[in-house]
Amino acid sequence: MVPYEHNPHALNPERGFLSAANQFPTSSDYPYYLGESFAPFERGRRINDLLREMEGVTVDDFENMLMDNYSYHAFRLLPVLLDSIPRDSLQANDFEYLSRLETWDYFNRADAVEPTIFYYWWRELYDAIWNDNYDTPYPMRRPGRDNTVDMIVNNSGSIWLDNVHTTELESLDDVSLDAFLAAIDYLESNYGLLTADWQWGTVRNTNLGHVAQIPGMGVPDLFTGGGAESINAIRGSHGPSWRMVVELDPEGVRGYGVYPGGQSGNPGSKTYDQFVETWRTGELYDLQFLNEKPVDRDGFPLMIRFE
Repeated sequence: MVPYEHNPHALNPERGFLSAANQFPTSSDYPYYLGESFAPFERGRRINDLLREMEGVTVDDFENMLMDNYSYHAFRLLPVLLDSIPRDSLQANDFEYLSRLETWDYFNRADAVEPTIFYYWWRELYDAIWNDNYDTPYPMRRPGRDNTVDMIVNNSGSIWLDNVHTTELESLDDVSLDAFLAAIDYLESNYGLLTADWQWGTVRNTNLGHVAQIPGMGVPDLFTGGGAESINAIRGSHGPSWRMVVELDPEGVRGYGVYPGGQSGNPGSKTYDQFVETWRTGELYDLQFLNEKPVDRDGFPLMIRFE
């Protein structure tokens, strides 16, 4: 048990704000075990960086932050991978893909192809590093993404990069090149040569499933940016189910929010999915805050009904 007074906490921190994005909540010298299943650190880092830069903060600043698509994962890893690729092993088309990645600003925008190329490169690289070491019928948890990136960035000569099923000793250059070519082959085989079909918003295939998982009751194939490591953490069928900004003021609370659905649970209603496009584009509605419970003329509690 952790004594109450030792729970992670902060009171009026010098930096002027508190933040959390499901990442590990303490420094590495915290003496108690809090578990090991936490979100990657990148979203929390990006939030902190944006907050440090803000002055005269407005609701619009936070509305924009909720839709921020920056990837610290790519910022840390991609330069190392680009340096590891032996250019004399590439075909003409491969240079175009690398050129795009070299000028990418690390934002997972829906209309960009660079996030797609990087994502599949990373997926192939992760499997290439660990598949041979976990070639077993028994379920075993593999090292996490952050630990793997740390190894690549800080120890590019790690023995874990070697493929145990070959007689050669593979280096980062070897596995990085093979993973890059495998990623390009996958994309070209599934989406053709570099076209709009490679755009991140298309490849991510964002689907809003029904809360009861009823087929046909959701909204498929939304064109969205973001990613698991971005503040806008949309990834496939997962993402921010509720966005809200609350402005505290001595004269009253003002709130703004949106959820990916509608005002009615009836699929035949025109309001069934009326908020979806607003949610997709990152806009927020004014929220109604009541200082007192609403009552009718006779003083009975009033049920608010939306149609």
